[in-house]
Amino acid sequence: IDSARCNATSLGGTIVGSAEWYVADYSTGKCVQDCDAVGTPVTCLQPGGLAESSTELFADAEACCESRLSYLNVGLCNATSNGATYTGSEEWIVDYENTRCVQDCDTTTATC
Repeated sequence: IDSARCNATSLGGTIVGSAEWYVADYSTGKCVQDCDAVGTPVTCLQPGGLAESSTELFADAEACCESRLSYLNVGLCNATSNGATYTGSEEWIVDYENTRCVQDCDTTTATC
């Protein structure tokens, strides 16, 4: 539990958020920041609303993805969380459904 948030809530103060990362909705497959609006605090770029005081927060989206959404491709989760386009890792992975190996890459690029 964040002691600063607890004190602000108890004393009727304004809660701005920490801009740290958490999962607000697992169905989205991304992490968001603990803040209500872009720029409040200044490091908030992907607002997800204020996290519950008992929610585990992470320093960055990648750490959040690795810990809370580890069943997803971490690169994809990190890019989606940061509002970026995922272009792939260029690594080869197993496509179990089609029983073959496939490359994790953007099929519109020459290297894929």
